[in-house]
Amino acid sequence: MAGNWSDLDQNSQQWRQNIVDYLLTCSEDCIIFSHYVAINAAVSFAQGEDKMRVFAPDNCSVTSFDNSSGKLVIVDLGITADTFVN
Repeated sequence: MAGNWSDLDQNSQQWRQNIVDYLLTCSEDCIIFSHYVAINAAVSFAQGEDKMRVFAPDNCSVTSFDNSSGKLVIVDLGITADTFVN
């Protein structure tokens, strides 16, 4: 998680893009339960970052996005914590 998305193989980069593509297709408010890596994938994309880890979402924190402009925009970044990731 200390690296960049662009350093990963094409399958991993496509996995990130698939997450973003799905979030951009959501046409109604929805709740998606996810995990640390997927949340970081979406947040880093929305921030225009290539880093794999841009923040440490705490357990049960809520990160909110908006896609109404056709772009993925962070509305609220979830509570962060000192989370150990292998």
